[in-house]
Amino acid sequence: MPLSAERQSGAGPEIHYKLRWFERLEEHAGGLLASGAPIVLAGDYNVMRTELDVYAPERWVDDALFRPEVREAFRRLTGQGWTDALRALHPNERPRLDRRRGNEERAAPGTKRGR
Repeated sequence: MPLSAERQSGAGPEIHYKLRWFERLEEHAGGLLASGAPIVLAGDYNVMRTELDVYAPERWVDDALFRPEVREAFRRLTGQGWTDALRALHPNERPRLDRRRGNEERAAPGTKRGR
């Protein structure tokens, strides 16, 4: 998946790479849907689709994972008919905890570290 947590800059060639990647994925995914075969697209798309997808969204405003262009690319993908399973099952909940690289302080209220 392009633009992992190590490369979060909202500017520069990385964001353009991520957007081109989404364009290719959208094209490929559309072909899969058109085939009529039972298909699941699974994975971490490295997108904070809404403010609910991250605790303290104000910390991520300039991050490529939260940029409007990237969020729109994900919306176009799901607009083809794909389901964001996390949002379908938990439409109004924030993620519980991000344990990578000492991000425990970003845990949502009510979690072990966010109490």
